[in-house]
Amino acid sequence: MPQPDLVIFDCDGVLVDSEIIAARVEAELLTSAGFEISAEEISETYAGLTFKDIMLRLEEKSHIPFQASLIDRAEELVDRKLRSDVRIIDGAREAVAAVTAPRAVCSNSRTERVEFMLEK
Repeated sequence: MPQPDLVIFDCDGVLVDSEIIAARVEAELLTSAGFEISAEEISETYAGLTFKDIMLRLEEKSHIPFQASLIDRAEELVDRKLRSDVRIIDGAREAVAAVTAPRAVCSNSRTERVEFMLEK
């Protein structure tokens, strides 16, 4: 089998356990804003979406208008929680090390967030 030219690893939920941490924060914010939702529902239904996109979909579904300030609040709280709680996914380090082709990491998170998660 030929060697790939590049292997791209998704960061969130593949290399680090960031998705469930973010989902817990976002679920708490949305519930306090009037739309009761669990972290598990966010993870299962809206994985890979930004909080802004989740809010837009939920506004359309529920007809509950959310304040735009929730986006900044979510970013702040998620960053704080990730800095203290993010952990590597079991086997991720070994999987990355086993790849001999050029490697890259992708994410829809901000570069700063990806960098501090990967440093941990």
